[in-house]
Amino acid sequence: MFEATLKLEDLEENRILVKLARNTLFKIGKFYLYNQWDTDGSQSTLTIYVDEKDKEQAKKEIYNFVDLLNFMYGKDLTITTNIYINKVEGLPDSDMVLAEETKNSNILKLNSVLMHLQSLDSKKQKHVLQSLHYFSRSLKLIELELYEEAFLSVFKTIELISNDIYKNYYKDDFDNTVAQVIPNLLSELFQEEYQNSANDKDTNDSIVPILERLITLRRKIKMTLSYLKLNDEFDNFGKLVQLRNQVAAHGTSSNKKIGMREYADCMKLSKKIITTYILGERSNKTVLDWDIKYWWG
Repeated sequence: MFEATLKLEDLEENRILVKLARNTLFKIGKFYLYNQWDTDGSQSTLTIYVDEKDKEQAKKEIYNFVDLLNFMYGKDLTITTNIYINKVEGLPDSDMVLAEETKNSNILKLNSVLMHLQSLDSKKQKHVLQSLHYFSRSLKLIELELYEEAFLSVFKTIELISNDIYKNYYKDDFDNTVAQVIPNLLSELFQEEYQNSANDKDTNDSIVPILERLITLRRKIKMTLSYLKLNDEFDNFGKLVQLRNQVAAHGTSSNKKIGMREYADCMKLSKKIITTYILGERSNKTVLDWDIKYWWG
């Protein structure tokens, strides 16, 4: 058994409220959550336990779980925390509540999403975990007011999932269509069969790479939105792609086009894509309730 404790505090020393019962162990799969706070409001922590024997595996799983928490809370819960993985002999002596038996909406949502995530095949799960990491990283960067870096990080999630969806559901059709361009042209214009040699082959080999340039990142994202039935986002994502390309090409947007609004737009689209990719449908199940208790209150 290993654990890591997060100090639930933002950069201004305000307390982050994760809306879990105090001093209660919530069991979610192989994880246990334990939320504690002082009655005077001076300190609040969330301890994550994982039932794992190997420390490196425990570290990996706790880090992935923290990324999931950040994604679902929409808040970097580690902004003031250095995560340390500690071995423990057992769980704290406290009331335990199974995720399936609680009425706490945050735990119910966490359990549902975690079960869906763990049911994905290994390759898809890997892409989701990578996407959650970049999403989580963007939340830290935006807290530090690093707008461009945050934007690129959250955009990376869209890129990862779009590449995966294109590869698994569209690439073969595109490749087959491209491979038939020259044969179809020869058949329709000259009533001849394609010869995989000499001039026919040379022409085909030169044209295919050119046609492959048609598969731009923008078109992959459009395919992804169509595949996930997020067609209502067709009119919104183009500007985000343009901004990403500008920053990627120049290393910075010198005219300061990227700020909080642009990051927020990209973050919202990213959350929709990741949520639908995990759950198979639009849902608010990846949105957890939280609040802030200000240090002066």
